[in-house]
Amino acid sequence: MRGNLTDASVLLTNELAIVGKSSGDEHPGLIPALRHLAWVLAKQGDSSAAESLHAKATSLSHKGGSYSIRAFTISNYDLADLLQAQTRFAEAEPLLLENATYLKGESQSTQIFEPWLFGRLAAFYDAWDRAEPGTGKTEQAAAWRKNL
Repeated sequence: MRGNLTDASVLLTNELAIVGKSSGDEHPGLIPALRHLAWVLAKQGDSSAAESLHAKATSLSHKGGSYSIRAFTISNYDLADLLQAQTRFAEAEPLLLENATYLKGESQSTQIFEPWLFGRLAAFYDAWDRAEPGTGKTEQAAAWRKNL
């Protein structure tokens, strides 16, 4: 949030080591740190490492059922919330839309998460419209509200 990607990378790498050591390299608890570190590395221009971490987070999520689905999506929500707080809506939007795509591709058990996602997306586009009126975000909010 402070914009210090180098420190963020170090902290997230340390978190991965600690969680991996205490819970194992295949534990769903690794997913948020993997997703956050992937985002940081992508911002630093290391797309290859970012894609690798994202793939591992996705793989862990597919293995772990509903708990892992929540761990995967909540990490995107956290990042999107931080970006939204900085009025960086265009950077937050892909994270939220990735959750929509991810949940759509998962089994029927993810339907319990969809109303939460739809509500978050509607509120996100409402906030974006308030910050930048007249950009058509009200219509996008309404479209997500229809899914509720």
